[in-house]
Amino acid sequence: SRCVRCGQRIPLPKVPAPEPGTLTNKRRKLYPVAVSKTCRVSFEDIDGIVHAVEVQAETMYEAAVLGLNALKRSDWIDVIGPGTRIVIQVHEPPIEHFMMFAQLTRWLEGGASNPAELVKKKRLKQLLAS
Repeated sequence: SRCVRCGQRIPLPKVPAPEPGTLTNKRRKLYPVAVSKTCRVSFEDIDGIVHAVEVQAETMYEAAVLGLNALKRSDWIDVIGPGTRIVIQVHEPPIEHFMMFAQLTRWLEGGASNPAELVKKKRLKQLLAS
């Protein structure tokens, strides 16, 4: 690039390449890249029957929504209420999480830390409602 007044060449500053495992936006802000993992999502219904499904998800909340959506499409599931305990098991590395359905809906209704999270929450809300 050149100076508008005198035409002298101006060296551009060197911008470091993003670290592996991150993405950048136009302002060069770094965002971690989420890695999709295989998860088993399950819950126990009012009759004591455990229903489970495997999904690919980047976060615990996404796994919960995808799993509940898949299970709701089954004729075997009646109602999933706010007090329903949802168990999320990550297969590799093996990790288990649990949350109440009310926690999941609160997270979906809460704010987002970046535009990508906002888009993801909107998609997950629509999926859970379907």
